[in-house]
Amino acid sequence: MRYDISPLRIVIVQLNSSSLRLSSVLHSFIGHVAGITEASHRINLLVCTLRCKNYCSIQYSSLLSTCITTTTSLGFVQ
Repeated sequence: MRYDISPLRIVIVQLNSSSLRLSSVLHSFIGHVAGITEASHRINLLVCTLRCKNYCSIQYSSLLSTCITTTTSLGFVQ
């Protein structure tokens, strides 16, 4: 079964400004409860996009442009 985590993207984008620890807690919760294998990568990618765009690790670089495009179209990333 594939989960649609688009709403999750919105939540993380809105909440990431508060703390990295919060995103870490959400990462653990979603990964454990929902069992979404992509969740940790997507959340880390959003943290990366919002907090340290210029210092992202290589493993997220290929997904970064997709994330930016998606969040920009939703109006959360200027």
